[in-house]
Amino acid sequence: MGGEEIALFNVGGTFHAIGNVCPHQHFSLLHTGELNGFVVTCPMHGWSYDVRTGVSTNASGRVKSYEVITREGEIFIRRNGDPHSTD
Repeated sequence: MGGEEIALFNVGGTFHAIGNVCPHQHFSLLHTGELNGFVVTCPMHGWSYDVRTGVSTNASGRVKSYEVITREGEIFIRRNGDPHSTD
């Protein structure tokens, strides 16, 4: 999606998408982190992010969050700032 890495999480049947790159040291494996409720923890240094908002829960910082749309069994991720485009 435009060169952006996105991590997709399923929490209780609801999908959430955030940027896959932890801003702490630009580690691009948030999708491999431990998910506890709505919080994913980066496996590199333990920074945690709310998958609904992208806001860090234990440090200052955030990752980009994306709107997720499910339609007829398919998952679409809407690019922020473009209300007419889904990828």
